[in-house]
Amino acid sequence: FFKYQIIGNISLLSFIILSSKEIFQSNKIIRILLQIFLFVIIISVGSRQSLLGFIVLTLIILIDKFRTKPFKAFVISTVSGFIIFILSKVEFIQNLFFQFETINRLISNSQIDSSSNIYRIQSAKTLINNFSLMPNGFSYNTDPYFLEPHNFFLETLYVKGLLLGGIIVLTLVLITTSVFFSDENKVLKYMILVFIVPSMVSYGIHAARFYLLGILVFLMLKSVSINLNN
Repeated sequence: FFKYQIIGNISLLSFIILSSKEIFQSNKIIRILLQIFLFVIIISVGSRQSLLGFIVLTLIILIDKFRTKPFKAFVISTVSGFIIFILSKVEFIQNLFFQFETINRLISNSQIDSSSNIYRIQSAKTLINNFSLMPNGFSYNTDPYFLEPHNFFLETLYVKGLLLGGIIVLTLVLITTSVFFSDENKVLKYMILVFIVPSMVSYGIHAARFYLLGILVFLMLKSVSINLNN
């Protein structure tokens, strides 16, 4: 698991934590400056999954805003989209974008037939074609016929088998869906939903660790809440 991916994901996680208004409540300027600094790291370090996660985070926040304050969300998204469109037409801004490693790598691999995407698609097809009802273990790591799956959920289905792996994946999907419609803890919600992205585009358990940690904390809080109510 490459260092730039770790740096990018930790920066993204820190950005999400700082999205809580309770942090640096007495000095919002510090919180905003730290978020800007973390965003610069995300677009500079070269981790595409972190930048995709940031885009997902932005969309989730907008969806939440549309649910609670639709007019304000519409105005913000419209104005932001217009500004981005105008800036994208400026040659200086276009050239500046390519100076950031993450943006450069993301644009370079945006085509479906790029080497990176072909590798991931072939890995997924190979894994799916070798699914079985019972567990397979980690045999693909020593078998040159298999490529690294780059998808935690597909890897779980293969390693644990469709029977047990299917139960695990279905449970995670149901919990994640519940989190999406929950407004109890925004930071935890953003953490879980955003870090699905690395789980689906990079190396198995390493890329899924923040997502799984978020699921674990969510279940613990739910358990505590149920016990207190009883």
